[in-house]
Amino acid sequence: MNLSMNNMGNKMMDRFFRKVDGVVWDLMTGRVGVKTSDGITTLEGTGDDAQVTLNMFDQFGMEVPAFAQSTPVTAVAVGDLIYGDKKPIGWVLEVNTGTSVGAPVTKFTLMTPDGTRKNWVPPKVNMMFGFDSGVMVLRSLMNMLPGGSGALGQMQNMILPLMMMGGEDQIDLNSIMPMMLFSQL
Repeated sequence: MNLSMNNMGNKMMDRFFRKVDGVVWDLMTGRVGVKTSDGITTLEGTGDDAQVTLNMFDQFGMEVPAFAQSTPVTAVAVGDLIYGDKKPIGWVLEVNTGTSVGAPVTKFTLMTPDGTRKNWVPPKVNMMFGFDSGVMVLRSLMNMLPGGSGALGQMQNMILPLMMMGGEDQIDLNSIMPMMLFSQL
């Protein structure tokens, strides 16, 4: 029974925060993107003018610690990168709300990392305790907090004392980022 409860707890935490590998800061464009077999893929432009940009020289990318964070569907914004189970689904180009069978439904127009535009409706996940599991959106050190630059300042205020106490070589950002993300919920 204990193993089953552990597994259920891990699945619940995975619905709130999930470590994402292959997120890089493209130093040539200054944008955060994903590393693919072809290079670094980022989104450039918005709406109908949006396109995927491929930087074949992935040596000009710096990997950044990143997590997919559960975000309420109503808080997903144009430009967000939505993650699925193991890989990115796409960047949000447009958010459309409507109703289906009398219930509100949000549909997204996405640009996938290979440049395909598609419509996507997030799956509804039944959770206990009345939580809405939301959509998994990329959060990195570059764009992690919903409060923008003010929130980045708060993040720096959290990290700075830890660096002073243990030295920057002893800080494991991958371990402390979930707690920082949780504190921002």
